[in-house]
Amino acid sequence: MNYAAQMAQGDTLYFVHADTLPADSFCRDISETLNQGYEAGTFRSRFETRNPLMKVNAYVTRFDRMFLRGGDQSIFIRRDAFEELGRYREDYRIMEDFDLIQKLRDRKKFKILPKSTLISTRKYIGNGYFRVNFANLVIVTMYRMGASQEKMVNTYKTLLNYR
Repeated sequence: MNYAAQMAQGDTLYFVHADTLPADSFCRDISETLNQGYEAGTFRSRFETRNPLMKVNAYVTRFDRMFLRGGDQSIFIRRDAFEELGRYREDYRIMEDFDLIQKLRDRKKFKILPKSTLISTRKYIGNGYFRVNFANLVIVTMYRMGASQEKMVNTYKTLLNYR
């Protein structure tokens, strides 16, 4: 992601996971948000399923709580803010989006937009709703307690059949 940011030509960077689709109006939404004085932001989540439990997951992403943030919601940021925050940590193999969002929320004007990115549910289909949410809870807790990247990656691989 840092390499892509280095190659990008614009003053605004937009990071989108491969299994995520932004809102149709994302360019206008991001531009309007930056013009309002925000330096970065993210979108809410929406999942490609009618499962009511996934609707709960999507609903809670409207709230500004770190546990509810992640790269699946995509991240936009002014290039100068990205550089000032130290970019994505190169030594991270997991939780790099969480780390960047945490720094953004602490030090920059950050907004959660009311529109949503569409997120693939393949991880949930292959593992089940409760198992994925449990794995996410474990990894966030490990991250907050200072666990090593290696331990978090190994734990995640143990908990989920993913990738």
